[in-house]
Amino acid sequence: MSSPSDPRVVVILSSIRWGFTWQRHQAIARAAAQAGWTVIFRESHPRRPGQIALWVQRKIRGKLGLKVDNHETSPHAIPEGAHVISAEEAPTVRSFCRRVDRITGGRPVDLVVAYLPSGQSWRIIERLGAPALSYDDVLDWAEVPADWFPPPHYDLYQERFLAPKPGRISRLTSDSAVLLDIWRERGHDGVLIPPAADDEYLDVDWGADAIVPRRIGYFGAVLHTMVDVDLLVKLAERYEVVVAGPADEVAYGKLRKAGASIIGPFELPELVENLRTWSAILLPYQTNRANTLVPAKIWNAIATGRPVYTSGLMLGEELVPFTRDMTELFEDGYEIPAPQPRDNVPVWGDRWATLIGAFGDSLAGAADETVPATALADEPPVDHSEDTLPRGALWTTVPRSAASPVTADILDAVSPVSNTAGAAVSETTGGR
Repeated sequence: MSSPSDPRVVVILSSIRWGFTWQRHQAIARAAAQAGWTVIFRESHPRRPGQIALWVQRKIRGKLGLKVDNHETSPHAIPEGAHVISAEEAPTVRSFCRRVDRITGGRPVDLVVAYLPSGQSWRIIERLGAPALSYDDVLDWAEVPADWFPPPHYDLYQERFLAPKPGRISRLTSDSAVLLDIWRERGHDGVLIPPAADDEYLDVDWGADAIVPRRIGYFGAVLHTMVDVDLLVKLAERYEVVVAGPADEVAYGKLRKAGASIIGPFELPELVENLRTWSAILLPYQTNRANTLVPAKIWNAIATGRPVYTSGLMLGEELVPFTRDMTELFEDGYEIPAPQPRDNVPVWGDRWATLIGAFGDSLAGAADETVPATALADEPPVDHSEDTLPRGALWTTVPRSAASPVTADILDAVSPVSNTAGAAVSETTGGR
């Protein structure tokens, strides 16, 4: 039985792996843990045929000792009070919720922060029965590349996340004012929670002493459908270009051919030490998502004091004074400005406080309450008693009418379901 002194519990349903490049998902998790919460971070789960096939392929190659791909795992430290659970460890709703019970000692979950609007995420939310749910929408799933594998029926589950329900308060949050405007047109108000700087970028000597002249770079995952790789290639003709992070096959080939350095993966402190040698930070993006993309790394880049050159982004007024146009780097005789100290940089602890504040006083008593999960008004209660996934179930044909809640989610993945984002072709990242 829980007591008022027990830490509150938040479950984060992520669309990325913990070991992927450091992004908003991990930053929110760490801020919650630092605030004294018990954090359970559920990594992304496979949800479409192509993604499942790639997942199996990587496992086979890994066991054979072969190179899996360029998406190597970053050795991010897991903060005290946080627990990371992979889809392999707990592939079903039932197995995941049992893990949650073991971690918390049966204590009820107070808050769910959801990033992945999938059928499995929805069933986890229903089973946990938390009294507070934040759908932190950082991706316009209708516009993301097909190889990010938008979940089948993602728009349906987004609406379910936000639908009023007795015993639960749902809040829409986002890092993008444009996404919130889109949601407002759909009848949902939300709370803007912009990015912030990570602790490792604060209290660092960002002076010019360590800078290598004309060394410029990008840090984070390089996906050719998202990052303007061709622009990086052109810059490599004029500067020493460094990429700190994993690159997909197309980007990797182009960058290596152009002579760019690809380094990492790093823990954040080691990444910061590398950034200290750079004279400028690059944020070059494709223009197809310019309206809604807000890189989680933007304040980390600004915190370095280095000039931050951007393209393909529509940044808010508060960010414009800290960024420069990428075209400046192509001017003849251009000299990169010296670093400028940055004060009053926002931190993730403040962003976590904003997220909690979005629920008003409703979380004040959440630590002492157990709110049972109930079904939507138009659906019968879900029976999870047979919520298991037998060995080989990913490849077993099961009549949809006979499927359990979890196998139904697998069937959603392997069925020919139309989707506005198109067919899937490779592994998702789903992050920024």
